[in-house]
Amino acid sequence: DRMILKLLAKEPQERYQTIEELMKDLHRFQNKQDKKFEPAKAIREIELDVKINNDGTANLVFSESEEKKFEMLMEPSIVNKEAAPVDFKNIEALVDLPERLKKHVIGAENILNRLGMLMLVTEDARNLKVSDDKAKERVRALMALGMTSTGKTETAKALARELYGSESALITIDCGQVKTVHDLKVLVLGVRDHYGEPIASDFMKHFDRNHGRLLVVLDELAKVPKDITTALLYDILREPVVRTFSDGKPRQMGQVTLIMTGNAGEEWFVDIPRDIPMYQQMVAMKEVYEKSVADPQFTRLFLEKYFTEALITRVGEKNIFFYSPLFFKEIRELAQMKIIQALERLKPGDGRRGWNIRFLSEKAFIDLIETVEEEGFVIREQGASIDRFV
Repeated sequence: DRMILKLLAKEPQERYQTIEELMKDLHRFQNKQDKKFEPAKAIREIELDVKINNDGTANLVFSESEEKKFEMLMEPSIVNKEAAPVDFKNIEALVDLPERLKKHVIGAENILNRLGMLMLVTEDARNLKVSDDKAKERVRALMALGMTSTGKTETAKALARELYGSESALITIDCGQVKTVHDLKVLVLGVRDHYGEPIASDFMKHFDRNHGRLLVVLDELAKVPKDITTALLYDILREPVVRTFSDGKPRQMGQVTLIMTGNAGEEWFVDIPRDIPMYQQMVAMKEVYEKSVADPQFTRLFLEKYFTEALITRVGEKNIFFYSPLFFKEIRELAQMKIIQALERLKPGDGRRGWNIRFLSEKAFIDLIETVEEEGFVIREQGASIDRFV
């Protein structure tokens, strides 16, 4: 009973950590050296066996008879899984990744194309888990900066769905109120209480729940004092296995994607007058944005206002993206997408009534989009204003 409880335990630290640990218990049971494993006479006999799979992993086999058998993968054996390249099906999916992302993110085509290439060239080495001593892959780190509501959060959600299969793999950690190293440790590495017991951070909980496959958004990181950010995050960005969590448990970073977000860059547009027509403001914003991102020296000096040189270098400038303010084409596309999404939400579903709404004509649909554009878009709020208006 104790062995089965350890195999099925919800908390990773309560399970068997190695095959050797399980085999030791099996041998003790077999040899009846430990009275705790003496089977009660009234309980039916179930035979336990370990089956080694072709890929190096192992299954625990429960057998009551030839007809009654049950197998389950032994999670600790995943570290023995033989390395294999990403298969062609997954390669094709990664090649098509930018186009799928564009269905959910408006106005960031160049960024999404670069993201797709980044994921394609880094995924091959990340598709398998290895033992801690063989781990080489570090966390995949990105920065997404720019005005509020320009697609940064939607990009993270879309990547979680595409890379990890569900938005449940995504965790957003709000760093906006962080003032000290302790504040950030509470959110990421965890801390210990007055008795020395570990208090798990949200990062640790989400990591363990998803077996190390997760996408983490450190939101508003640009607001955190840059020496604090570097002091705490440098190991996470540098080490394939991070051992400084509050519970002392090593965690591999190879299948973690970390996106640091913030509104750094919105000050580029503060000198644009607000009392001129909106279309003139939009043209001015586009011009300022394009000139800024086209100047590597300017963007480097700008980044160093918010982050240390060490952190920028560790992330890599090619992995730092500045999102553009929405322009005329993007506003129309966003209005259309939000209207279609709203109509989908209104449709009848399981156990609820709804409405199937249609437009009398194409013109009626275009008229609605134009109304959203003209009355709903607020230039300083960007996409959030369209979303709220719809």
